[in-house]
Amino acid sequence: QAEKRAYAAVARIFSANVQAKSLDQESYSLRETNDQSSTQRTLHIDHLTQVTTTKLLENVNVLESWYRPLDQQFFILAGLDRHQTEKILLERLSNLDLTIEGFVTQGRTHPQKIHRIQGYKQALVLLQQRFVMNTDLRVIRASGEGVLPPYTRNQLQSEFMDFVANHLVISVVMEGENHEELERAIEEGLTREGLLAS
Repeated sequence: QAEKRAYAAVARIFSANVQAKSLDQESYSLRETNDQSSTQRTLHIDHLTQVTTTKLLENVNVLESWYRPLDQQFFILAGLDRHQTEKILLERLSNLDLTIEGFVTQGRTHPQKIHRIQGYKQALVLLQQRFVMNTDLRVIRASGEGVLPPYTRNQLQSEFMDFVANHLVISVVMEGENHEELERAIEEGLTREGLLAS
């Protein structure tokens, strides 16, 4: 029970620091979107933070334990090796950057438009994951410094939107019962994905 509580204490401290550091960066991005997508992005960030934090906390070890006979209590000191965790994160970031670069190249050069769209979308998703992982690194490092991404999300999103605007034409036409509501719902979904001008 003492070990479980020690692990939980490290997890709470680490999660709180990650969320605090990611909040500063994410608050700027949220101002660029409407209320609905802001809420969705915030939930997505929280989920990603929990997932990456859980993986990193696998490296938490019991450093010392002792028993106090007077009141029959066990005490556990648990810790996270910053240097080892930093190495793990740097390796993951390096691999992620290579994958992002591959998807960006696909988005820029693939002969088929649908594959170019998929390349850009995958790169944007991975950039978001990288953002959270980089925040983990900033918490682990005593200096608080991260590793700059190969692309910013705004830069790549703008490039993607330019491609869609100049090379893709999408129109939605439906017939039958409730066609107006269905058409509007599809258009809203396409707009959220950046495939239709709002």
